[in-house]
Amino acid sequence: MSTTAPVTSTPAPAPGERRLGLLWFAFLGGAAAWSVQELVGYMVVAHACFPQLDPLVQPVPSWALPVAEAIGVVMLVMGLVALVAAIRETRRHEPDSPGFTRAAAEAHRGDALRYLAFGGVFFDLLFSALIAYNIFSLFVERTC
Repeated sequence: MSTTAPVTSTPAPAPGERRLGLLWFAFLGGAAAWSVQELVGYMVVAHACFPQLDPLVQPVPSWALPVAEAIGVVMLVMGLVALVAAIRETRRHEPDSPGFTRAAAEAHRGDALRYLAFGGVFFDLLFSALIAYNIFSLFVERTC
């Protein structure tokens, strides 16, 4: 007689559960990119203009604008990637898409997931536009 405990296995995740991280990135990616662009860009430009307590009387160091612009471009790409992910997730959670049934939607919180995906499209568009505006303003207006 064996005294070993029976082996139990955890159930495999439902098809929608594996993409939950992607859905949250689609919802929050644009806002996170805008936040990083604002904070890091502000720190770079502020340090270039005010390295001490007094503002500079000479022109801005040559490294400040390219660094701030590069950060903006990288964060714009991140916002656009989040937008593409949100569009794909919105299409995936439509009730008319192949393999999507109402029972599956209810079992996998379809309404909430659809809301997150569609909200991600709106927010990613908004924050990507804000990032693009900030990049444009670096070209138009002097930083100090």
